[in-house]
Amino acid sequence: MLETHQPPDVSLMRLNWKGTLVNPINSLFSLASGIAGEPYLNTKQSVLWIITGARGAGKTSLCQSLVSQVRAMGISLGGVLSAAKMAGDQKVGFILEDLKTGEQQLLGKREASQTHMLAVGCWYFDPDVLAWGNECLQSAAGSDVVIFDECGFLELDHGAGFQSGLALIDSQEYSIGVVVVRPSLMAIAQQRWPDSVVIDLDRRQS
Repeated sequence: MLETHQPPDVSLMRLNWKGTLVNPINSLFSLASGIAGEPYLNTKQSVLWIITGARGAGKTSLCQSLVSQVRAMGISLGGVLSAAKMAGDQKVGFILEDLKTGEQQLLGKREASQTHMLAVGCWYFDPDVLAWGNECLQSAAGSDVVIFDECGFLELDHGAGFQSGLALIDSQEYSIGVVVVRPSLMAIAQQRWPDSVVIDLDRRQS
């Protein structure tokens, strides 16, 4: 693991992702290190960030920006990112990306099909893509930065979905871990990862 400074003792940070912060990714790294401009890329202890916020607050957008910066820095990266598949202004599905290889597959869509048959709310997931996502998360262990987008009720409430993501985050085999959790599941997430730093995205201007 890469070596630098310990983060400050902090349990909750609010980043105004849609508001006044010019570069929230640099802010994330700087807040973690406690030293402006220096990214935190771990000492002998990993750091876990939980990103939460209401629908549309920018959770995946923040992760995408983080991915871009990590790749530009040449830091090892692993995990999965689940981005919306859009048709005009309508969300019609979810694209799952393996952050280590860049490969993408269609995870979920609104209509059932021979491949997408697993009903999750109003969406239909492809069990083969779920299995592939678990493999991606398994292979992410040991990366400097790992991202798990999104850890939802299937994982935290039902013992299903991306269980390899839970195992990865629990393992602390990374320098910086980032996991996306919706607000309704934050109590469970914080009980599971009590030493995590929470980034609560807020669309309101500060």
